[in-house]
Amino acid sequence: VTRTINDLYYVLTVSQLVIQPMILLKGLVLGLGASLIAALGPALEATRTQPQAAQRRSLIEHRAHRAAPWLLALGLGLGTAGWLLAQLPSRDLILGFGALFLLIIGYTLLVPALVLLLTRLLFPACRALFGVIGGLAVRGIDRGLSRSGLAVAALTVAVAATVGMGVLVTSFRANVADWLGQTLQGDLYLSAPQSVSSRADGLLDPQVRQRLQGLPGIAELSTGRRLEVETERGPVDLLAIGMASRSPRGFSLVGEPLPDLWDGFAAGELLLISEPYAYHQGLKAGDPLQLYSADGPRQFRVGAVIRDFGSDRGLLVMAGDVFARHWNDPGFSAIGVFLLPGADLDQVQARVRAAVAGLPQGARVRSNREIRVLSLEIFDRTFTVTRVLRLLAVLVAFVGIFSALMAMLLEQGRERAILRATGVTRGQLLGLVSLQTGLMGLMAGLLALPLGLAMGRMLIQVINLRSFGWSLQPLTPPGVFADALLLALAAALLAGLLPAWRSTRIEPAAALREE
Repeated sequence: VTRTINDLYYVLTVSQLVIQPMILLKGLVLGLGASLIAALGPALEATRTQPQAAQRRSLIEHRAHRAAPWLLALGLGLGTAGWLLAQLPSRDLILGFGALFLLIIGYTLLVPALVLLLTRLLFPACRALFGVIGGLAVRGIDRGLSRSGLAVAALTVAVAATVGMGVLVTSFRANVADWLGQTLQGDLYLSAPQSVSSRADGLLDPQVRQRLQGLPGIAELSTGRRLEVETERGPVDLLAIGMASRSPRGFSLVGEPLPDLWDGFAAGELLLISEPYAYHQGLKAGDPLQLYSADGPRQFRVGAVIRDFGSDRGLLVMAGDVFARHWNDPGFSAIGVFLLPGADLDQVQARVRAAVAGLPQGARVRSNREIRVLSLEIFDRTFTVTRVLRLLAVLVAFVGIFSALMAMLLEQGRERAILRATGVTRGQLLGLVSLQTGLMGLMAGLLALPLGLAMGRMLIQVINLRSFGWSLQPLTPPGVFADALLLALAAALLAGLLPAWRSTRIEPAAALREE
């Protein structure tokens, strides 16, 4: 997290660990609260169950089968409610999370009924491929729905979360890469060294520009000055740009701009505003916006909304000479260098470094390619936390399916003892349990795909948009279906190793003996 702050905002050094008692108290309350809520259903069931009925697992499974259609109907209702909630023309982030929560809970309630459907579809194939053992494995999932349905649902949600986050991160990264490719029109960029901020908002020595002009291989220069300014809507970052001939091609426009965009921009009448600023402030092309300059309030109009992933806070773009005139600030924070056709980038970069090397302040010199590589490295580091969270989700689901399999082992001990007594070998019993856990993993993987893709879409089109104001083009990562199936299968098979081994250690005589 510290690295992310350093990459995106300002330099931060953590010198001590601070643990607030309230954070520990929240963790304690959440842990105890979740445990008590989870135990409420089984506790109520235990108080209503007759001792004789508790010995008959078939009664519990019969109730589970009867509840499946009702859970299906409730799940469809909650999922539909979540989808409708997400379609409301609102910018409320809490409402967006509520819609996502309803979608996940609604889909989870569908899983038991879908497990029953899949067992019926898989039974003929498993019976044909694995014989009696295959049929028993599928029937075991069906008969143990109260356990298997919950385990498959937990694994489905965990794998769906990894798919959804994968869709979000892949789409985000691809959109950022496209934006960088269009925005970075220059071949080289110079910026002032910074010690407290990651943004290029310092000032370059005026001699830098003079030394660059006339260097062999350089066609033209652009300049940029980035700082915070005051507007009628509060402070915002401003980029004052002295454009080169290729600079307008570096702006990706969102929606329709005003017809006289670039003439009005050069004349100081129009501004460009970033998509996050437009979203959060409710602005569009043609709307007025007042800025407070050094010589008083200045009225501008929004000429166009531009795509910008450099700031989730928002950005205004103004012509450099207009800013210098009204703010009495002719300085610049960065310089873009455009090379002549056929010029060698490495040679020109060496000349530029040599030209600025003798200045007291110096300057950072980076190529177009270096900036793109560095930006995507920062992006990947920023989302490292999400990869950890996705792993944790799978580990939690692993514990859930392991617990369910161990419970099924205890409950089906007599049944498996009968199988051993009637001639089923230890190897066949091992294959039975392994096939059963593999089928549960396969079901979870298949069921996770629709939910994961829906979660990815909602994260992109609702949560991300309302949080940051960025609109993204959703993309499905290549191999997402294979990854989801492999992850679910691996988690289920690993969770089933101990139950499968324990099944082979059952002694028929001891398991069949009754008090």
